Amino acid sequence: GDNERTFPIVAPLIESRWEAPQSIAGGRLRLRASAVALTREQSPVNAPPLRLDGLDSRRATAEADWRTTFTTAGGLRISPYVQGRIDAYSIDDNFAGGVGVASRSDSMTRALGVAGLDVSYPFFKRYNSFTAIVEPIVQLAASPELKQIELGRNAIGDLVYLNEDALTFEFDETNLFRPNKFPGYDLYEDGLRANVGLRGSILWDDGRRATLLVGRSLRDERNEAFGAGSGLRGKASDWIVAASAEPLPGLSLFGRARLDADSLDVARAETGANVSSKWGYGYVRYLRDRSNPNALAGSTKVENLDLGGEVYLTRNWGLSLYGNRDLQQDAWVIRDIGVVYRDDCTRVDFIYRKEDTILGRLGPSESFTIRLTLATLGEPLYGN
Repeated sequence: GDNERTFPIVAPLIESRWEAPQSIAGGRLRLRASAVALTREQSPVNAPPLRLDGLDSRRATAEADWRTTFTTAGGLRISPYVQGRIDAYSIDDNFAGGVGVASRSDSMTRALGVAGLDVSYPFFKRYNSFTAIVEPIVQLAASPELKQIELGRNAIGDLVYLNEDALTFEFDETNLFRPNKFPGYDLYEDGLRANVGLRGSILWDDGRRATLLVGRSLRDERNEAFGAGSGLRGKASDWIVAASAEPLPGLSLFGRARLDADSLDVARAETGANVSSKWGYGYVRYLRDRSNPNALAGSTKVENLDLGGEVYLTRNWGLSLYGNRDLQQDAWVIRDIGVVYRDDCTRVDFIYRKEDTILGRLGPSESFTIRLTLATLGEPLYGN
């Protein structure tokens, strides 16, 4: 049922970054600029019979980020920061007002900013063969009240915000201590908030380690820009729990969960293991999500299993396997088997893939892919 005419063409996408080689006002200064244009041929709003023009948007952004860190004689670590940003938007063919309403075109500029500080106070205790660390962490952030970019209202009267780059994101330990938890540019977190957590670690002398983090986000007012299932809309967010361990060389374990702010029911949980050696690596991951508003057929339940790995038979040649199983549908979604060639500069994958039918997806398919990776090109520029 997908209509590719409703998907945007991204062109151009421009990003630039610059960091001052020396400290500025005692801290690190970074400057960034970016611009993107998205063009759609057709609108998804009652599109098949009417074929309305699709929403087009263009954005240009300039931002600055300054941060410094110092530690007191008593061991208190304080890291103040300031971030500022200017966005310019141009929007055409906006039909968010509903069918029968003329399209709108708008141009707007907004200024955003946040100031705050990170504070942590680690406590160390040395034992015979390991070191224990308990570290309270607090991040304070304050931003002026912001009006999100509004396109209109939906059929039930709720505001529709421009949101091209943060349609789906998961609140977990990786963004708990981010002043702006939205991963993109279109939506922005404002108001007064505090991100708090407690991290405990055990570091053995032989290299083994284990870490546990518990935390949440608190704010002065609700933020309706966050999705209903994000765990971030209320004044007090859901609880974040994350643990990791390396009990043996080449073996790492992890687990993370988001617990409902009121009932402590598990909204989302993920656990897995990774193993590696000179002959290759393997991994397994289990995901259970009861808060996904994008699940198919009106269901909010997602449960799947990922597993894969590579085994090298010679220095350059190996076999790869990957599988994704939908435990709700009790069916394999994807199964891959491949042959890998690698050397110091090049990697070539020859992959056979079989995709099976699940609810709401296209029928079974088979494909063969050749993927070339050149190590000398380094990491991709796009993606922060």
